[in-house]
Amino acid sequence: MEFYLKAMNILIESLGEDHPYIATTYSNLGAVNSEMGNYDKAIEYYNKGFNIQLKTFEETHPSIAKCYENLGNAYGKKHDYKQGIKYFTKALSINSDLFGKYHKEVNHAYVGLGNIYYNLEDLDKAAAYFHKAIQAVVYDFTEENIYISPMLNHIVSKVDLMLAIEKKAETLYEKWESTN
Repeated sequence: MEFYLKAMNILIESLGEDHPYIATTYSNLGAVNSEMGNYDKAIEYYNKGFNIQLKTFEETHPSIAKCYENLGNAYGKKHDYKQGIKYFTKALSINSDLFGKYHKEVNHAYVGLGNIYYNLEDLDKAAAYFHKAIQAVVYDFTEENIYISPMLNHIVSKVDLMLAIEKKAETLYEKWESTN
């Protein structure tokens, strides 16, 4: 953390306060704080980076979507699920418009929404979002039945696919356990 703050001061002196590198550094500080469990501080840093990004990019830029995703993650970890849903939904909207429905960034927003609904114990919604996350990284998987998994053809991102399948399986198991 100390090194990020030192880097921040050097960058501000050399580039000015509104440079995109400053926004990235704020985002990194947010990530570090989030990992440390300091969610309010993480949100503060994410918002500082977000405000700089808004001065640089249009609201439909992938960097703006990433800011929304970061905020969604921090609010979700803080158990402020309403805010988490709000920010993941914004990230999903931007990424879907930019990249279409098959892209790892679309997958990330669906996984974020799935995680929130899982934490809210709404397992049906969680499973549906994890299923959409899987669909986002497998071009030829259009099956709507959440109990069906894809053949492993035409994969956009193997890592993102495996994470989504893991989350979906965990959710379906939890749902099954709660009914037995």
